[in-house]
Amino acid sequence: MGNTLKQQAENAQLRKQIAQDKLATQRADKYRQFHNKNLRSSRLRNTGWSVPAAAERDLNSFQRDQATAKARQLVEETPLISGLVQSSADYIVANGFNLNMLSEDESWNREVEMWWTQKRDDLDVRGDVSWGELQRTWFIRHLVDGDVGLNFIEDIHTGFQVQTVEGDRIRSKNANSINGGDDVGIDFDSVGRALRYHVGSRDRNDDSPTITIDAENFLLFRHDFTARVDRCRGVSALLPLFNLATDYQEILDGISHKVKKEAFMGMLFGMEATEGAGFHGESAMFPGGQDLQLDEVLANTDSREHIEMVPGLNLSMKPGETVEILESKSPTSEFDTFEKKLISRIAFPFGLSYELCTSDYSGLTYSAGKAMIEQSKKRWRVEQSHLARVSTQVFHRAINNAIIRGELTPPAISSHSQHGWGRPGWPSLDPLKEASANEKNLALNLTSRSKILAEAGECDIYDIAAQNVKDREVLGLSVEADEPDLQQKGNDDDE
Repeated sequence: MGNTLKQQAENAQLRKQIAQDKLATQRADKYRQFHNKNLRSSRLRNTGWSVPAAAERDLNSFQRDQATAKARQLVEETPLISGLVQSSADYIVANGFNLNMLSEDESWNREVEMWWTQKRDDLDVRGDVSWGELQRTWFIRHLVDGDVGLNFIEDIHTGFQVQTVEGDRIRSKNANSINGGDDVGIDFDSVGRALRYHVGSRDRNDDSPTITIDAENFLLFRHDFTARVDRCRGVSALLPLFNLATDYQEILDGISHKVKKEAFMGMLFGMEATEGAGFHGESAMFPGGQDLQLDEVLANTDSREHIEMVPGLNLSMKPGETVEILESKSPTSEFDTFEKKLISRIAFPFGLSYELCTSDYSGLTYSAGKAMIEQSKKRWRVEQSHLARVSTQVFHRAINNAIIRGELTPPAISSHSQHGWGRPGWPSLDPLKEASANEKNLALNLTSRSKILAEAGECDIYDIAAQNVKDREVLGLSVEADEPDLQQKGNDDDE
């Protein structure tokens, strides 16, 4: 009978779930919702749908705003995620890309580089951030929010400037409305080219009309780890990490709470048995050889001893009484390994390892560290190329505006705007070993000095050569200065 009632209850619950799923599917078809379990709370994400809706090419505006809010909250409230995003910016952007002109006219190259050095920190329309801070802002916003807009502004007096538009402002209707589910804030032509961008107020409750900007004056720097060709807007890089990062923070909070409670768990009291003493005929416990009443024992404090346990706590103990502090066993010795694996999973989508994310290099050999850096460089180069493309469009608009306004007069060559970006270098685990390897590769014509410098830092070979000539002049050194001995001394073992 009990089993029958239990089975009937389970069947009723299953029918209810199926009915809810069908209703949800109908609503999904009507509003074209993109169902992503990462947008659910941690308590509800395991109660999935048995009948999923058809996949859509884009998040609707409500879900996009929800994902953006969750991603920003993680960055602002979770130290691990905040450090992960900042570390990515440090490795990929650092203090900003350095302009290296590569035209055929060396004097023009020097003139443009000097002009860019003077003008680049005035590009922000608000005037409160430098060129490097602008690049970091663009990079971080396209990771966290999914995309960021660059509005190109040209003025006869102030010249060329850039307005940074955060992704949640790119909208053409009130995105708080469910009817605005397909609003991406962009108008496209029949083949998918962007025609116009719509920018709304910072206040989502502001019903004032949005500003329409032609596509030629606007650049959308978007991030899409799924590489969906028909997706109109970017996706937060933190989207797959919402649940995992939430779990990690909950685990840390639980461990911290447990450790705080158990930092002083308590004390274990005991009695040492002595001969010739008893308590109402029971086993001998109290010293003195007398059968004492309990109140007499408690009242007799002449022989009590004061024992310091922990700072701020002293105990008055009777001879024969013992006490020991119960120490916390949390976290256990296995927690470090568990946490390392968890952090590695969180950092992996960003191309970072546990060591790079936490700056914990204990137990890391040179070979393992070298492999770790080379693996991360693959991701860093891709992200640097994306940011370099955006930076190039900004530079082209800036230099063309300067030429039109008469600030610069280019030479009669076709390569007057040809340039490259000096990108920040990456950490070197053993400079002497790498210098020795570079020397051998140069001797075998397997690399070039320009490529080596590009890996090491933001200066190009012409900057280095000019600086060396200047240094020799200042220090009075001959051009034929002795080359340093790059052969490694000592033990080359992997240790």
